[in-house]
Amino acid sequence: MTERPDMPNMTQPQIVAVAQSLVAVLVAFGAPLTDVQTAAVLGLVAVVSAALMHSDARVREARNASYQMEMAEETARMDQGELE
Repeated sequence: MTERPDMPNMTQPQIVAVAQSLVAVLVAFGAPLTDVQTAAVLGLVAVVSAALMHSDARVREARNASYQMEMAEETARMDQGELE
């Protein structure tokens, strides 16, 4: 039987926080980013992370359907006495 994960490995706020930390490190090491550029990078990350979360939800939905089919087949075998 397949284990079904309940939560995503990464959440959108975690992805944005990592990007924000990377921007802060870049600025600390002298990357010439203005406040407007920083906001643009973080805005882009927010949009991309939302797309990633959406695609992850679709993958989880497919896995859940597969898991439910697997459980139904196992239940049917148990009803027929094939499993103990």
